[in-house]
Amino acid sequence: MQLFPPFFAKKKPAQAAASPLASETVSLEILKELIPIRSLKIETLQAFAVDHVLEAFPEQTVLFKSGDHTNSVLYLIKGTVALSDDNGRTYDVDADTAKAKFPLSSGSKHTTTAIAKTPISILRISQKIMSAKTAEPTPLSEILIPPELAENRILNAFNEHYLSEDLETPSLAEVALKLNKAIQQDISIQDAVKIIQLDPVISARLIEIANCPLYLTSVPAKTLFNAVNRIGLKATRNLVTSLSVQHVFKTQNISSKSSWKNCGNTACMFPHSVMCWRTPAGKPIRMKRYWPDWLPKSV
Repeated sequence: MQLFPPFFAKKKPAQAAASPLASETVSLEILKELIPIRSLKIETLQAFAVDHVLEAFPEQTVLFKSGDHTNSVLYLIKGTVALSDDNGRTYDVDADTAKAKFPLSSGSKHTTTAIAKTPISILRISQKIMSAKTAEPTPLSEILIPPELAENRILNAFNEHYLSEDLETPSLAEVALKLNKAIQQDISIQDAVKIIQLDPVISARLIEIANCPLYLTSVPAKTLFNAVNRIGLKATRNLVTSLSVQHVFKTQNISSKSSWKNCGNTACMFPHSVMCWRTPAGKPIRMKRYWPDWLPKSV
């Protein structure tokens, strides 16, 4: 026989945060909602989402206490967390509210205590994300042109584009193809680095991504090997492919865009013409605007 009503039952004591119960892959859509993470470049978010997971904790878990020092920030992705300060003021943060778009605590020292009111999932990010600012561009050093080449038009044009930061170095699509083929054969990081370093543009971009404030490390990646090791082979492969495709199809050249458009139109019209030739009494329909001159106008 129950002597006391349920409301006299003892409350379950809060327990210190232990190892996560389970892990769940973090999605790109989640990262795009979080502040200030969403301000990072899309390829950086894509790389981070490949090998990083959410941490799950049960109800009454103490995530952190007021006064504790930390090198990370926590984002609430699922569930509800109660935050209380030293003055006894308490408020709840639900995962589906605007408050959850911000970290539960943003400083290097916690000013509140966080306890899970329900089973929760959190994302742990380096605390550097809160102090990361867009660095001012470093002034480019002027290229010293020898007197005998002062009238060289090509060199002067190069120097002009360099100083105005309009100089674009294309990446090599072959690097992405070689890397995709090699990774299917279970290669090592060192082997992948040998392929990637053939393209200095992509190599520099990978090092930049590896040093972004999302990763929980205080040691900067100064080499391509360190960058790939931190990002992971799978994420590196996706990044190399993405960056290569971006450079291949990114152009401001009007003639190139016209050629691509013509190729697309030809690709659409050619199968139609073939089907008409193979159909009895069929004749291809001539489209005056898009029909290529080199294709037959009729059977």
